[in-house]
Amino acid sequence: MSARDRLTPSQQESLLREIGQALAKAAPRNWSEVTLRCDALVEFRSTEATAVLDDGTSTSVSVPTEAAVKMGRLRTGMYTPGKGTWYTAIYRVMQPGRYTIDYNYTDEPSFSIPVNDYDFLVDSRAYPRDSDATPGWLRRRLAAALEAEAVAKDNDH
Repeated sequence: MSARDRLTPSQQESLLREIGQALAKAAPRNWSEVTLRCDALVEFRSTEATAVLDDGTSTSVSVPTEAAVKMGRLRTGMYTPGKGTWYTAIYRVMQPGRYTIDYNYTDEPSFSIPVNDYDFLVDSRAYPRDSDATPGWLRRRLAAALEAEAVAKDNDH
């Protein structure tokens, strides 16, 4: 990732406002809060959104493509050399337009489809982390992927 891909705090803020606007448009008319969960790696991401309605009930919301794409841009733009970037973000937008966002850099993301170790290796090559910023679960996945990669190379000879 080049320095030009990095987002400034004001660019992050702008993207987050745009994501919030897209979620608000996709939500039912009587929403009071919409929560978007985004679990991501460099090659794919899983997003789901839920709206809390004025009467306290919840309903699923179709995640606008624009919001999903912008979450990917946000993840790329938040990469910090040595620290990496987040795996999971939980974005909440509340009436009348306030929002919060929580980023998780350390817990294993949760995907609705199986993710293999190699997917994490690809991600770690795109967004490298220092050893002290690499959680144990990721170390295990990377070691397994590197071992499989070495075996595959040996079999090619």
